[in-house]
Amino acid sequence: DHAPHASINLILRPGAPIGGMVVSGGEPVVGAQLAALTHDGQSASRNELASLIRESDGEGRFLFESMPPTAWGFYVTAPG
Repeated sequence: DHAPHASINLILRPGAPIGGMVVSGGEPVVGAQLAALTHDGQSASRNELASLIRESDGEGRFLFESMPPTAWGFYVTAPG
């Protein structure tokens, strides 16, 4: 079994916020874990790593407030 996946490319200004909603079957997913991981091979400090992990709220929403300028991949895991 492979989890479904989707891909999107965005070009943002440095420090731009990234937010959205995690949904499954048209319903919000509460408590999904989201991680932003760099695709360019650069390592991040422990503080940067902590700031790049989020959990979706009671409405399935998430927000990464200020993203450093690089290429990012977003990985999501959810209960169930």
